[in-house]
Amino acid sequence: MKDLIRKILREVEEDDLDWIPKSFDMLLGDNFTEEDVCKDTNDNCKIELKGDNFIFRLKPDDWRENFTRIYEDDWYFLQDLLSGYDRYYSGMEMDIDEFNYVGYKFDDENIAKLNFLIEKLDIGNNFDYYKDNSEMMELFENFNSIKENRYIIDDVISELETSLSENRWEYLKSVFNDLNDMDGVNFEMYGDYLQITIDADKVFEDLEKDSNLTDIVKKYSERLDYGWTDSYYNEWNTEGSEDAVNRSISGYLDSVIEELEENPIFKSRMKLKEILTKLGFEKVNGHKWEKIINLPKYHQTFSFTAFNINYEDEDLILKTEVFDNKNDYNKIYRNRVTFDDIPEHVNNYKLDI
Repeated sequence: MKDLIRKILREVEEDDLDWIPKSFDMLLGDNFTEEDVCKDTNDNCKIELKGDNFIFRLKPDDWRENFTRIYEDDWYFLQDLLSGYDRYYSGMEMDIDEFNYVGYKFDDENIAKLNFLIEKLDIGNNFDYYKDNSEMMELFENFNSIKENRYIIDDVISELETSLSENRWEYLKSVFNDLNDMDGVNFEMYGDYLQITIDADKVFEDLEKDSNLTDIVKKYSERLDYGWTDSYYNEWNTEGSEDAVNRSISGYLDSVIEELEENPIFKSRMKLKEILTKLGFEKVNGHKWEKIINLPKYHQTFSFTAFNINYEDEDLILKTEVFDNKNDYNKIYRNRVTFDDIPEHVNNYKLDI
């Protein structure tokens, strides 16, 4: 038995063996047996003292069942970290609404193109408004009638997912590298086996404290029970996607600008803008225009509001509200009118006086 112990601790002087437990089973602990100790060349051995290190070779299932509390979901990521793989997992869960937040990635060239389109289409708010309010979907909806935006949104989401997947994995790698190979302890997959290398001096110190090899492996394995799954999915960094996102956006905006002049919806927008501007309407937002007429002589105020605009059929709802300031009452009229009928409706409206 003493020879077997010396086989494990072959570099320890004989005079230093007085602290070793008398029972070899006590030295090994509950999860190792004498057959697990390497004797010259033994492919099935689990424990070897090699140079300045103890080396433990364990089947992953054996290690997880007897030395750790690592769950299956966490093992899904940890096994690739231990193998040194650069694994970028597909099938991300990013929702299409994430497109609302992508504006901060746009470069100056694309911002200029967007502001150009905003002005041409008379959308109202500038790019910064949609970026700051996380409303990129609403902004790009204005271009959908000119050039369908579904594919560009899908492309951008795909680029975000790719970078997110890469950044999540790089984050796990950084955490793993910090935890692994620390304090003279290293975990690494070799083929079908998990190899745990521990500095021999650390093992000797622990054995002197009435520990055993089973408990020593358990103690150092605890550091890898980190919660890899939660850490992966809690990471939301999409840095690195900027170039790909801007390439996709630039190509789409170029096609919108190219088709703009011949687009019937654009022509309809320009027609409505010209009509309402001549009548003295002011744009309230991207979908509503207003005009107010004060008639102090008759103590009345007329308010015209154009909204619910249908550019394809060139009609809208025109709400006329009459306020009688003398008699303290108001009347409201709503009519759907064509663009061409707006001037006649506004200019020839019979005053209720």
